[in-house]
Amino acid sequence: GLMLPKITMEWDIRSVVKMEVLVTQKLTRPPLTNALTEVGKFIQTRSQQFAPKLVGTLRDSIKYEVRAQSVVVWSALPYSAIRQFPGATRIVHRNVDWLTIPVPGRVRRAKMWARDYPGDLFFVQKGPSIAYLFERKRKGEIELIYVLKKGVVQTGTPYIRWDKESREFTQQKLRSLFRPGWSL
Repeated sequence: GLMLPKITMEWDIRSVVKMEVLVTQKLTRPPLTNALTEVGKFIQTRSQQFAPKLVGTLRDSIKYEVRAQSVVVWSALPYSAIRQFPGATRIVHRNVDWLTIPVPGRVRRAKMWARDYPGDLFFVQKGPSIAYLFERKRKGEIELIYVLKKGVVQTGTPYIRWDKESREFTQQKLRSLFRPGWSL
């Protein structure tokens, strides 16, 4: 009988998120490898589109690998599972007093730590758990560069998705390898 592809989503103790599209029926290798490569690229690209865009580190960490009978899409960042699965997680950094959140896009894109910022920054504490780093500009102007927090709450927003578009694309790529009438 015909065995349909098996889809799994899991994470391991290192918080690595991975999704695997496993074809359990033995098929001819070159066509299957080509189809799985296209499926991997498609799911990787969609995952990158859905990944949080504040800095782009998570988006850039999403990879795929074609194996003998499957393709695996994953992110190995320590916080990838927190961002993938629903729920909220409070994050408090153990090694510093404040979590530093860059505000201007140019600082986020540069992935610049506050200690490496080239401008003249000054600290303003608003309360016990929030503060700001401003830059002194010419003519007495100031610009908010970083928001500092004692902790943040991150909510899960699935970015590696097995949704209708992913199923339809996979079905289209694998259909010719199976008997007529096969569907996910």
